[in-house]
Amino acid sequence: MGDEANREIEDRVALRHLVEQYAMAADRRDAALFADVFAEDGVLITPKGEVRGRAELLAIPEQLDVFESTRHRVDDHSVVFPGSDGVRATGEVECVAEHRSVSGGRERVYVMYIRYHDEYVRDGSGWHIVSRRLDLLRDEHR
Repeated sequence: MGDEANREIEDRVALRHLVEQYAMAADRRDAALFADVFAEDGVLITPKGEVRGRAELLAIPEQLDVFESTRHRVDDHSVVFPGSDGVRATGEVECVAEHRSVSGGRERVYVMYIRYHDEYVRDGSGWHIVSRRLDLLRDEHR
C-alpha cells in the first residue's frame, strides 16, 4: 500500500475516533472534551438553533444534566475526502441517542434517531468538526 492509501486509512480511523469522542464527551458531561471535538469556530446546528464557537459549545454537556443518564451510540460513519490536500473531509454519522430520566418513581427513555452531517478540518493538533448538522430522523418515548 502506498503512503496516500495509508494516510487515508489513518484519517478514517481518526475521524471515527472523533465522532466517538463527541458521543463519549456528551455522555460523560465532559465539556472540555466535547468542545475539543470542534474547531475553534465550530458550529453545531440543531432543529432548535445553532451553537457556535468554543464558549457556547462548552455549555452543551451541562444541558444534558436534566437526564439521569444518556447514551449516544454511534452506528454508521461514512467519510468523503473531496480534495487531494488531506485537510478537509465531509461525513455522515448515524446515531441512536437514549436519554433516561426518572419522574415519580417511573423510568422514562427518550430515544432520538439522528443523522449528523459533518464537515471536518485537520490542523496541527488533528481532526476537528467545523460544522455538524443534526437531523432528527425520528424519535420515541419509552
